[in-house]
Amino acid sequence: MISLEKLITKIDYLPPFSPTAQKAIQLLKNDNFRIKELVDIIKYDTSLTANLLKVANSALFAHSREINNITTAINYLGRKQIQSIVTISAAKHYFQYKLDGYEENPGELWEHNLAVSIISRSLLKYEPEVDENDLFTAGLLHDIGKIILSSFVADEFKQMNELMSKKQIDFITAEKEIIGYTHPEIGAAVLKKWNFSRELVYVTRYHHEPDHWNTPLIRLVCLAEYIALLMGKVSQKDALAYTGYEALMEYYKIRNNELSLLISETFDKVSKILASFNEMTRQDNSSSD
Repeated sequence: MISLEKLITKIDYLPPFSPTAQKAIQLLKNDNFRIKELVDIIKYDTSLTANLLKVANSALFAHSREINNITTAINYLGRKQIQSIVTISAAKHYFQYKLDGYEENPGELWEHNLAVSIISRSLLKYEPEVDENDLFTAGLLHDIGKIILSSFVADEFKQMNELMSKKQIDFITAEKEIIGYTHPEIGAAVLKKWNFSRELVYVTRYHHEPDHWNTPLIRLVCLAEYIALLMGKVSQKDALAYTGYEALMEYYKIRNNELSLLISETFDKVSKILASFNEMTRQDNSSSD
């Protein structure tokens, strides 16, 4: 087991979530936000501004003329798209390196988290009172604890696999028994340190514990995660080694044909958005070489 001191050190060294992004996300919760106010928040963050313009000019939002300033971008994209871009831009750099404890290939966990965020928006019909911005952010950050635990899990992965096979336990239980902590526990500590809301901390902490799926926000994130796993948007090392999804399907009375429809309705959307962001990442890497 790893010491609490080692974990605290790793959490302390993790760069804080962008304050600019947090201010923008909070403002975007208001349907009647003023564009000038949002521009004033974003314009001094060069990375966020660059990402905003890249997305606005990407194939994802294909249009007839180039957008070269954030005021035009905000007017063109609209509140929902801006909120997504701001959150994605702030979160993506945490997942830019291969996480050996959880990934066979670089980017698997990032694609999984982004897919969960995108899919979750298609599930609002089941819980229409849920705040859409909170839902998207929760989906994107629910696995943030894996960044902290990755190196420890990588060192103990063989032992964890043997324990899972021997005791017929899931991945989260193996984390607890071998490492001493789970990625949801650590993820919740990270979001609390970053001053995220209690609701988002709760989702991160309990997204693998069905007994705590007692709020609409956490239920939708967990359902979106299940659909993402069925789509193949998964970090391969822990894959489907979790439990509880059958009860969630029963709660919403979702049968196999409806589940298949949900997957087909969201698959193209998820693939298109992932492809767009992956292409921008390749362009960024090429320009920095």
